Amino acid sequence: MKDCVVYLAGNSEDNIKDFYKSLSLLYENYLKTFPCDVVVFHEKAFIQHLPILIKAFPNISFKFFEITFELPKYNADILEK
Repeated sequence: MKDCVVYLAGNSEDNIKDFYKSLSLLYENYLKTFPCDVVVFHEKAFIQHLPILIKAFPNISFKFFEITFELPKYNADILEK
């Protein structure tokens, strides 16, 4: 099994700012010594940040996966229990 660090990235301005800060700290305190992939799960709107993110952190090996935050549709009888 290969090591990795996993993020669930939000798309708000505050989320992005916190994400960049977290990546900086992660690199300085961990990835420099123990390189591993950084897996980022994100919604579609996050794609606009990818080119800037990759340029800002060229020493980090990213893996990006798009996800959708939608609740499944349940039948009414399930919701009543």
